Amino acid sequence: VVVPRRQLVSIGERSVLLLDRFDRQAEQRVGYLSALSLVQGQDGQSRDYLEVAEALAVWSVRPADDLRQLWRRIAFNVAINNTDDHLRNLGLLRPAGGWRLAPAFDLTPNPETGRSRATALAGADQPADTLQALVDGRSDFMMSAGAVREALTQVRDAVSGWARIAAGYQIHSREVERFRPTFTAGEEALDVALSSLS
Repeated sequence: VVVPRRQLVSIGERSVLLLDRFDRQAEQRVGYLSALSLVQGQDGQSRDYLEVAEALAVWSVRPADDLRQLWRRIAFNVAINNTDDHLRNLGLLRPAGGWRLAPAFDLTPNPETGRSRATALAGADQPADTLQALVDGRSDFMMSAGAVREALTQVRDAVSGWARIAAGYQIHSREVERFRPTFTAGEEALDVALSSLS
């Protein structure tokens, strides 16, 4: 998943995450359009990633690349149980050359594993159902079966190292245990989706 450049720094006894502003280039603003605006939605409406994919296929100057990146981002959101994946947390940038999918931001795991995600995919808003919809609807994202298998494996590998990474950032063991069911459920859902490709 493409994300902005970032750095975690210590200031006194606190940690601060610094992120590059991806909507700036050489002090100049880069046009940004939220996915909510892209699909002409309104706050509070339930929307579907298929609407975004359809619009992205029209607006992006590199639709195949951006659709594959969106597919991977949805899989990652499911794997970490990011239930706050509303369409203001997704958008397009317009650098010179045309509209492209913006880097991912505001990817937040939710420890409540039973919560529905803000944006459905083909009506699915639960992890296993969403991943199956991703696998079944891969052609909507210009993904081959081989590309799906590779992407799911890469997401699975990235997510499986979460506890080691948390320990590296000295996240308290109480918080690690609080999120363990979330990441375990995500890994299991990825495994089911991968087995459906066999």
